[in-house]
Amino acid sequence: MVSTACRRFSSRSTTRRAYLRDLGHYLAWLAALDRDPLQVTRPDVDAYVALLRRQTPAPSAASLNRRLAALSSWYRYLIDADIATRTRCSRSSGRRSTGTTPPPSG
Repeated sequence: MVSTACRRFSSRSTTRRAYLRDLGHYLAWLAALDRDPLQVTRPDVDAYVALLRRQTPAPSAASLNRRLAALSSWYRYLIDADIATRTRCSRSSGRRSTGTTPPPSG
């Protein structure tokens, strides 16, 4: 299922490999927490983003955005395949293009 979703991500093999690696990292993190990928919540995804930001060295904005794009695309694939009913992340889930944390909404 993961490799099928990754084939849909991009026509470029380097992008597909990066998305597959990013998705594998996320799924391994969930497995270590004994979390079902279909049962995660938005706070779970936010915790994953926080973990990524604490890495040394911290990922670049482009790397963080790519990882989140992989997750978002994968959850959209699961919805399209009637495996999931809603996405666990969205474009606003910790994405940053300038290297700063977005202000809280509301």
